[in-house]
Amino acid sequence: MLHGITLDTPSPNPTVPMFVFVVFQMTFAIVTPALITGAFKVTQVRVDDAHEAAGLDDALIALSEALLTKGPYLQHVWGLDPSGRLDRDPSAPDASDDGDVPASQWWLRVERQTTLPLGDRALFVIRPYLVPLVALDGRQRSVLAAAVSSMSPASVAYKGITDVRDELLGWLQLSDGSSG
Repeated sequence: MLHGITLDTPSPNPTVPMFVFVVFQMTFAIVTPALITGAFKVTQVRVDDAHEAAGLDDALIALSEALLTKGPYLQHVWGLDPSGRLDRDPSAPDASDDGDVPASQWWLRVERQTTLPLGDRALFVIRPYLVPLVALDGRQRSVLAAAVSSMSPASVAYKGITDVRDELLGWLQLSDGSSG
């Protein structure tokens, strides 16, 4: 899975080295099972009561029931980002001025958001995917341009692209996408 990843492997995000990103993602692989199993109370079971569902068996039944009746819930949320940062917060003091970044250098950010109900708790996981707009093919640029052009003014403001919407649309609608 990590074959070919070294300390020198370039990252799609210039502010975060690939190795740091991989280690960051691995923490979720380690922590997630602990969170899921820790959400259930495991009780002691006497040997003569072992044939009855108790403890971990109850947890597995509850998890199965939750998966079948309550989720998991999965949604994808997209946005456009001038910096390609994983931790993008447009209101942060170090957020770049979106008007200074040409449309050709923007990124498509898609978050895969998963919520897994666990009894009276829930596990919420976000996996961001960042793709530079220049990496999109013509069909993908066309679909994205249609999505941006169909947005209401309130949605454009919510996505934080009010000042650059027209430039982004112009660049996305170019057949070759080579303009910046």
